[in-house]
Amino acid sequence: MLKRKQATPEILVVIFNNYIGQNKSQLVMQFFALLSITFYTKVMLIYFIPKHSHNTVDRIVAWCRNAMKGKKFYIPMAIVKDVN
Repeated sequence: MLKRKQATPEILVVIFNNYIGQNKSQLVMQFFALLSITFYTKVMLIYFIPKHSHNTVDRIVAWCRNAMKGKKFYIPMAIVKDVN
């Protein structure tokens, strides 16, 4: 049985969500440095700007909170009406 040569990727791109209170561990950086030495020619770590606005889910929650700000709701359908 013949073995096929598999192409290994040369570049690793990792995107991190950069929450405000989150620390970037030195151990994580050392791990990716090890990967760049052993497996990949280039490792790119991309951090978003610190805020939660990059996730679609977080934006939707923010829109809903802004729509309900300063109002009092007594039944669930009133929330649906105001958010829509």
